[in-house]
Amino acid sequence: MRTLVISQTVPYPLHTGSNQRIYHLLRAMAQVSEVTLVCPTTGGAHRPELDALRPFCKAVLTFSVDSFSLRRDVSLPRPVRWLKGKLRYLHPTEPALLQWFRSREAEALVKALCSRGFDLVWAEGLASIRLLPRPSEVRTAIDLHNIEHRRLELKLRYGGIHLSTPLEYLEFLRLRRFERRAGKFPYEFIVCSETDAQALRYAPNVRVVPNGVEIPDATDLQNTKLKQAAQRSIFLFVGDMQYPPNVDAVTHFAQRVLPRIHAEEPGDQFLIVGREPPASVRRLHNGRTLIVTGTVQDVSPYLQIAAVAVVPMRLGGGTRIKILEAMAHGVPVVSTSVGAEGLDVQSGRHLLLADEPDAFAKACLSVSRDRSLQHRLAAEGYQLVREKYDWTQIERLVQQIVIGRAQNARREAEGPNAA
Repeated sequence: MRTLVISQTVPYPLHTGSNQRIYHLLRAMAQVSEVTLVCPTTGGAHRPELDALRPFCKAVLTFSVDSFSLRRDVSLPRPVRWLKGKLRYLHPTEPALLQWFRSREAEALVKALCSRGFDLVWAEGLASIRLLPRPSEVRTAIDLHNIEHRRLELKLRYGGIHLSTPLEYLEFLRLRRFERRAGKFPYEFIVCSETDAQALRYAPNVRVVPNGVEIPDATDLQNTKLKQAAQRSIFLFVGDMQYPPNVDAVTHFAQRVLPRIHAEEPGDQFLIVGREPPASVRRLHNGRTLIVTGTVQDVSPYLQIAAVAVVPMRLGGGTRIKILEAMAHGVPVVSTSVGAEGLDVQSGRHLLLADEPDAFAKACLSVSRDRSLQHRLAAEGYQLVREKYDWTQIERLVQQIVIGRAQNARREAEGPNAA
């Protein structure tokens, strides 16, 4: 069996949730299929990161990231770029998101590849739909690791009002209409959770493949618990600081939640761990009660010293691998409802949920002060990820999806006497 995977990014290193997801999907597919990966790079050139994917891929082909419409527009004069951007928002039917990620170079490459007899085309992200050839006999699946209209809806709700808000509302309406018509497209759709499937109105061609986490061994987990007992006043956020919803989350926590914590526990610390923090996040650093680490090679040492992993998300989409990662390391979690959306968790059992700043601060203090609560949440969270969110189990589900239709087609071709 041969599978063509189309990604909008180079899915390595594993510093983002989407990269982790694509990486594990590739690893799963490679066990049951010959995989060819297509992804964009600067100038279409080889990048060293691609070498980490070659054990899973028969071939890795690239196209120029500058071929995307969004990148081409950057070279236009500013007034022309502004007008073109606004006109894309005003398109009567097609969301601007799909227009931004059009690439004639990628379309031509994918079209040529599809003529070589692939059994499955697997595309990452809604925008990849515009890189696909016209519907044909090739089975096609699109992995929606974000439901885009839900993500934009949250931005409109919490992101404040600005000049582009009316245009973004139009974009939300078009994306919602487009994604809710999933059942009418000649593709299969893969989503991260039942919540995302519900947003697509449980179309019959939608399958759920959750995000997962690699479970540390028992020795690492025990070390984590011992260090938690010694350091109970560290609140930890882990996330890619190039992702705007993460920036919003840490800023919200620093400005509206942390002062409430310090009113009762002045010495408690907030650690922000994530690559390439923008200036707005770096300015939060004071070296004492709020520390911004910047890029780190491994987040495990920070998970080992954390009393609580905080996920004060108000924006974004998909499901939060950062929650699963904390639970896998035996760290109790306090999250907003948005942050935990799509995960099969119960507040008070697997984690604590709180949305308002005062309630979030109280939840953080409850966990950091109550050792029995801390241990109970850590144990229940760890058990949950072992049972439902271990990548090893999820990869088996991916393999079933990849080979399922091929097996059915083979049985039909062999006739009723097939074994």
